[in-house]
Amino acid sequence: MKKLFLSLLCSAIGISAFAKDLKINVKPAAPAVVAKSSANVNDVQVSTERQANDMFRRQMAFGFRDSCGKVMIVYVSGGNSLSDVTLWNAAADYAESQMNMVTGCFI
Repeated sequence: MKKLFLSLLCSAIGISAFAKDLKINVKPAAPAVVAKSSANVNDVQVSTERQANDMFRRQMAFGFRDSCGKVMIVYVSGGNSLSDVTLWNAAADYAESQMNMVTGCFI
């Protein structure tokens, strides 16, 4: 027990000493330049605001099984601000439109 305590103490001291002088070299991200033009040719506005979050889209796959045993996988793509439920509802609407209502099987 004494050796275990001593080894844990030495490990803690070694980890803290290593983490104290940790230097991370991080390069600043290049600013995105957005140019907006209007009807006037000489009126051009340039902005360097970050618009990275507005450009991301995400894709999800949902699997639906019909009464005949077939599986339909629907891939839905949407903006990063959409919830999982919204994407699932879009996939469910498509799967329902592809189903034969008499037999319950996909077309």
